[in-house]
Amino acid sequence: MKLTFSIAALLFAFSLQVFADYHEADDMKGKKFEEAKTMMLEGIDKRMAHVEERKNNLTEMKSCVSGAADKPALKACRTKHREAMKAHKEAGKEMRAERKAMREQRKANRKNK
Repeated sequence: MKLTFSIAALLFAFSLQVFADYHEADDMKGKKFEEAKTMMLEGIDKRMAHVEERKNNLTEMKSCVSGAADKPALKACRTKHREAMKAHKEAGKEMRAERKAMREQRKANRKNK
């Protein structure tokens, strides 16, 4: 009887420890959720700024084209804004490459767990 009671008491104590460890892991999940949420919001803000910059560049090009009086002026508008659009395109490629690298890193981390 004493042996059964001792074994039951040890199992109960062990189960409490496991329960406590499980809840500590929940606290970490909350922190990881907040970190992931912050990273997602930063990424969205970065992309929105990128889109806003492109929109401003296109607005400038539109005003230049609408103000052009002849073909050479139209060509000047196009060459002027082509360089800005190339720079913008390169920035977009860099952003996509960063996101792809982060995705692949997360994928590799999941495989290692």
